[in-house]
Amino acid sequence: MPACCKLLLPVAAFLVMLPLICRAEPTYIEEKNIVFDRQDGTELIMDMKTLDDGRKNKPCCIAIHGGGWSEGSVAASDWLGASLVDLGYTVFGITYRLAPAHPFPAQIEDCKSAVRFVRANAKRFGIDPKRVAVYGSSAGGHLASLLGVLPRGVFEGNGPNKEYSSRADLVINSLGPEDLEFFLKVPKSALPGVFGILFGETGKDTALLAAKASPISYVTKDSAPHLLLYGGRDDLVYAAQGELFYDRLRQAGAYGEIHISPESGHGLPDEFKMRFIPGFLKRFFGEPDK
Repeated sequence: MPACCKLLLPVAAFLVMLPLICRAEPTYIEEKNIVFDRQDGTELIMDMKTLDDGRKNKPCCIAIHGGGWSEGSVAASDWLGASLVDLGYTVFGITYRLAPAHPFPAQIEDCKSAVRFVRANAKRFGIDPKRVAVYGSSAGGHLASLLGVLPRGVFEGNGPNKEYSSRADLVINSLGPEDLEFFLKVPKSALPGVFGILFGETGKDTALLAAKASPISYVTKDSAPHLLLYGGRDDLVYAAQGELFYDRLRQAGAYGEIHISPESGHGLPDEFKMRFIPGFLKRFFGEPDK
């Protein structure tokens, strides 16, 4: 090889690598501890995070932590929704009142209030109020599904912004119970013990309350599209009841898809979840910058 060509090789290599070298790390806009409601002397807060890319009218996602309806924090919600920020979504991680100090339906009332707050402040946050997804894990998945099926006025609570809809446009439910009555019929299920915490002193008729708190009880053709993710070896929230909910959606004429990670328990690999979430969001919301 001529000497001149040898000298040009490092230059060529540098030019090939230049776009990678010059590519800036993404930057973000964040707001912490945004108070969206006050109930029973408790400030309900959310965090917001989005790419600092100058775009407006972004789709958004409200992330809802799990924890058996009795544990969890805004940090857990932030962690759950983090993977969607780099997809171009504005993500709101929220808190809600916890049982047993605050029995059901306090949890879903707070989640509904969060959805209304986000829509009421769409211009402030630069989001599209017609593209509001919710993403919950475990108990948060249960609440997310309720946001996608409950009719207006049911478990609405007394929070502000009642002129805005509390219905989610899309639902991602990871490992969340859809049919609480199902667990009452399984002798070895651990969830009925948790129901006592969830329903508190009002929980004398657990079966009736379980039906009222079950997303499967409210499915209609107008239910929000659902992405359902479960573990095939989950012995806390059985994938079988998720399949029943999926069947109910399809029978009603609503959209649903379900994916089960065969070897997973009550916890799903990120790789498994992200195999399906981006495509589901794109199917209904289009590209985030559109």
